[in-house]
Parts: sequence; structure tokens; C-alpha cells
Amino acid sequence: MVTPQRILVIDDDERIARTITRALEAHTVRWVDTGAAGLELAMDLDPELVICDFYLGAMTGRDVIAALRERGVTAPVLLISGGISEDEWTDWAAFLADDFLIKPFRPEMLVRKAERLLKVEALAREVARKHAEVAESYVREATEADAANQLLARMVQRGTFPDTVRVAHVPAARFGGDAVFGTEVAGRYRWMVADVTGHTLASALVTIPLSMIFYATSRRGVPLGELITTTNEQLGLLLPATMFCAATVLELDRTRGQLEIWSGGAPDIAILRASGKLSRIDATDPGLGVLRSGFTPTLITVAVEPGDRIFSFTDGLYEVAGADGALLGMGQICEALTAGPPETAYDRAFDAWRDHGNRGTITDDMSLVEVVV
Repeated sequence: MVTPQRILVIDDDERIARTITRALEAHTVRWVDTGAAGLELAMDLDPELVICDFYLGAMTGRDVIAALRERGVTAPVLLISGGISEDEWTDWAAFLADDFLIKPFRPEMLVRKAERLLKVEALAREVARKHAEVAESYVREATEADAANQLLARMVQRGTFPDTVRVAHVPAARFGGDAVFGTEVAGRYRWMVADVTGHTLASALVTIPLSMIFYATSRRGVPLGELITTTNEQLGLLLPATMFCAATVLELDRTRGQLEIWSGGAPDIAILRASGKLSRIDATDPGLGVLRSGFTPTLITVAVEPGDRIFSFTDGLYEVAGADGALLGMGQICEALTAGPPETAYDRAFDAWRDHGNRGTITDDMSLVEVVV
């Protein structure tokens, strides 16, 4: 069942507004027909999504978004317009929006985009809430905790996780060293699963430059190898000798049926074929920040087909200890992945980790990502 969320619609076309309201009837939708009214209502409503027309008479959608941000409204914005061509939308981020939709649109496309943005916003708010709890418990370190919480929450908000992607992340302590990033790059889906040494505040803070490098280079369409090289160089400058980052970075090109992989000091990547066959790909390089010079990333390209499922994770998934101290093990994860239909493999892997660690002590962060081709 869908949990109703607050949606603000700003559009001077009543017919369009009614269409949006009907399509999103599972949520609480409020409609206004001017930018000024939208700004006023946003302050009272605290929307979890704003759907805004680009042309609003005295204001444009760009003006509305800028004013919302100035007032502290962080909800994602879905910008709609019938007066902008698809070619012009290629640089839609310049309009300050989080996504766009061209009129006329199909209701199912509106729902798909709205639900994705609502999911990201819900995740960001949950992260912000949890980190706020952390700040309260660390009274003596309130300044550092508050700064870290804000930065980490903003980092999560930047991610793009469509319906074909599932993510689980469970820190072992108040601050974690795991991080998961994802974004679209020129029609391809790129994601990173990172595990910084330890699960302390210092570990968590390292995920901030990781996030900045990942999204900045991806936004510019930088090739995967250059992204990895840049990240390694920057971590080499930042990290003490006792810290490094085990990571996998992957890029899926569904059109060409290709998966590009880099893995450094990280667990095997598992690919569960639509046929049920499982293949594993080992790490080829040391973790990021280990080699301070002479580092050249080794990239692997694998052919994939629709229905294949790609699993990347941190070692916390299979190194969880049970009540007797025995670790779950990679073999058990592979058995879980292949024990039933591919469509439920993610749930079986997560359940294996949860059930094994239920009566023991979780001593390491756990991150698990499934991407469906």
C-alpha cells in the first residue's frame, strides 16, 4: 500500500492540474495556479514533491524553484512544460529541476517520475531524521555531528535510484563508512558501492568527498576509468595511511547490453542471469587510496541481457556473525541468490544476512545493491 505523501502542484491550467490530481490520487495533492500562491502554500504544506509548470505568467518555473530554495524548501521539483522541446531538455538540470516532463504526457509516465522522486525524498528525510538523533546523543560533539549529518543527508538526496534498482544500507554504529551512489550518465546507469575503513565519524566524513567526486564527474560524462583515477588521487591526498576505501563502480548500458566494471579491494560482484545461473567477478585492483602513485584502474566489460540481475555489496553482508560467532560466509549468500526465482533473489540475500545476524552482534556496515538489466 502506498503511504500518502504531500504534493504541491503549481500550474495555471486547471485541466492539467485535475489530470495530475487524478493520477496521484493515492497522495495528498494541493493545487494553486500562480507561482506566488505556490511559494506561500509551500511554507505551510512542507511538500515532499513539487510539480511545477514552466510558464506561469509573471513567473517561470525557474523563478519558482529558485525562490523555494531560498526559503529552505528542499523537496524535489518535477518541472513540466509544453513549450520546451525535448532537445532543449537535454540540459534540464540548468532549470534547477530534479526531473522534467513534456506536455502532453501519459499519466503513467507522470506517476513513474513522481514516485521515483518521492522515494528519494523519503529516503533523504529518513537519513536526516536518523542523523538528527545522532546529533542529540553526541552532545559534546554537536558541532561535528550536525555538520556531518547535513552533508550526509544532502549526499543521499543527490542519488538516482529508479525502479530497477534496490538498495539496502545498515550501519553498524551511529556513523558508517559505507556509501551507495547512483546516477544516469548519457543513457547509461552508473553506481558505486564504497566501504571506507571503519565505521566512525571519520569514516562517514570520507563518504562526502566520494559523493562529490562521483556526482561531479558523472554529471560531466567523465568515463569510468577517469572517475576512478580521480577518486584514487583525491583519497590519496586526504586519507591517513591507515585508511582506504574498498569499492566497486559499475556502469550499465542497456542499449548495447554491456556492463562495465571496476572493483578494488571489494567483494565479488555477482551476476544472476535470467536463466538462474550465477557468475562471480573478482576484484582486480587494490582499494582506493592504497596506491598513492602508479595507479591504473583495470576495467572489465561483461555482456548482459534483459532480466539479468547485478548484485554489488560490501563485506558486511557475508561477514555478519551469528550467536555462536560463526560468519555467514560468501557461499551462503550465493546459495541464497540461487535458491529460488531470480525476481526474489535480493530478498533472499537480505533475509540471509538478517536471520544470521539476528541473535549475534552486527560489527560491520552492510550495503547491498541490486540492478536489474
